[in-house]
Amino acid sequence: MVQKSSYLSFSQPFRTSAEEMEPLLAQHAFKPCGRQDLSQYGWVSPLGDGYEVFTHVSNGNIMLCAQRQDKLSPARSFAKPCRKKLR
Repeated sequence: MVQKSSYLSFSQPFRTSAEEMEPLLAQHAFKPCGRQDLSQYGWVSPLGDGYEVFTHVSNGNIMLCAQRQDKLSPARSFAKPCRKKLR
């Protein structure tokens, strides 16, 4: 599901090819939040799950897709410890 989408156009020619970008994006691939992480951000395939490429080229345009995950804790998980401290 796409929540936000942006189309960027550069004023100067973009000289980096999709093939050159692949290993750079792979170094910062998205990983889901771990137990101690509050947030994670990284690159995913624009073609969807099951693909390992980080770029898609069409009509001279390069498509990239970033993903972000924020861990939200329910209020009740904080309520009990807070009540103990207040007493």
